Amino acid sequence: MSELGQPLFLPASGTIVHVHLSPASDGRWRLRWSNAGHPPPLLATPGSAVETLARHDVLLHPALPAEPRTCDGRSMAPGSTLLLYTDGLVEQRHGDIEAHIDRVGRLLAAATP
Repeated sequence: MSELGQPLFLPASGTIVHVHLSPASDGRWRLRWSNAGHPPPLLATPGSAVETLARHDVLLHPALPAEPRTCDGRSMAPGSTLLLYTDGLVEQRHGDIEAHIDRVGRLLAAATP
């Protein structure tokens, strides 16, 4: 509904990251995710650079065919941090979203031992 209580008659769409973590037998964690147009998760692993999990699938939109989603996966070492965040953290008017994602990645790297 709009501010005046009238419907907007726009098709629904959205973005999402679906993440699943499961313990592995070696003390690590198995990370699997599917991204439909949301900002990419960031993975900080102790002693390594922050990784941007940039692989994604098609957006969610009624005009697009419903097809099976693809997933990607990683093994996470103990002490790793997975950062999931909203686009409100990295989007700014007249700003470069990629530069803001990189900035958040640098802040995460600085906070990871």
